[in-house]
Amino acid sequence: MKEMKCRGKSYSTGKWEYINLLDITEELDWEEETVGQDTGRKDRNGKEIYSDDLVICYTKDGEKVYTHPQIVEIPEWYNLIWDETNTEIVGNIHDNPELLK
Repeated sequence: MKEMKCRGKSYSTGKWEYINLLDITEELDWEEETVGQDTGRKDRNGKEIYSDDLVICYTKDGEKVYTHPQIVEIPEWYNLIWDETNTEIVGNIHDNPELLK
C-alpha cells in the first residue's frame, strides 16, 4: 500500500513532525494550518517536497524562479524546467512568508 506522508508543526514543541497518515493511532498535536502532504517529488538534494514548500526552479534560459509545488502542470510559455535536478527547497510558506512577496 502506498504511503500517505504528511507533516505539520507541533503546537507543543514548535518543531516539524512527519508521519504516514496510515499509521496514525492517536490525535496529532499539529497546528492545522501547517499540515502539508508529500508531493511525491524531491529536490536536487534528495529532500521530499511538501505541498507548502517554496522551491527555486530554473527556466531553460537559466533564470531563477521561485514557485510553489502545488503547480501540477506548467504552461509551455512559462519556460520552466521542473525536475529533481533543477529544483531546490528554499523554505515553506509557514516559516518563510517573506519569500511569498
